[in-house]
Amino acid sequence: GCILAVPVEHDDRWKVACIVCRPPATGDPSKRLTATVRTLALLDAGGTSNISPAVVVVGKTACVVWESNAGDARGIYACSVPLDAAASPGQVVRLSAENSNSYNPALVALADGSLFAAWDSFRDNSCDIYGAAWRDGKWQGERRLTHDARIERHPHLAAWNNEVWMAWQAQSFKGIRINAVGEQRVAVARVDADGLKAPAGLAKALWSGRGLLVRPQIA
Repeated sequence: GCILAVPVEHDDRWKVACIVCRPPATGDPSKRLTATVRTLALLDAGGTSNISPAVVVVGKTACVVWESNAGDARGIYACSVPLDAAASPGQVVRLSAENSNSYNPALVALADGSLFAAWDSFRDNSCDIYGAAWRDGKWQGERRLTHDARIERHPHLAAWNNEVWMAWQAQSFKGIRINAVGEQRVAVARVDADGLKAPAGLAKALWSGRGLLVRPQIA
């Protein structure tokens, strides 16, 4: 089966609903999957807008991260959701800083069962990618992943064994003309404990200097 995380609107408030699709109990592949709406897994960090979910499954538990306008600044939140319909979701946890707006979460599961989430955030007149790891049963503190002068947004994640790889959008402009984009590249790097590591020559191969590249996907 699978689990679907999707924003739903009710009474002018958006929440993240989780829907579990289970295989037929008889094991007959000719029978249709059954979609079971998990009303207990209606995830809500507060505010009026809980959107842009990303979800992975490790064992018998899913993890969902999403963006919410709860609190003083828009943030990234996470929650575990057991696939067993009788079990309740875990505690909602904020991953991003309380006083900075953060957007566009991504999530990946590694071979050892740990997780890594990434998102973009605007802080100190700079837009960069931040991330946090889940290991040993809890989320670690966030850390800044990019330090470039470009506007760096829209991360997407993939795993190779226990390596985290990230692709993202990076754009630049002259002076303060943020709507006059001079270049818009796609960057790819491995996320290591001591920083981002990219293969030599990859940046040139990804961007020839012509055209604008947006919102990459990596697998």
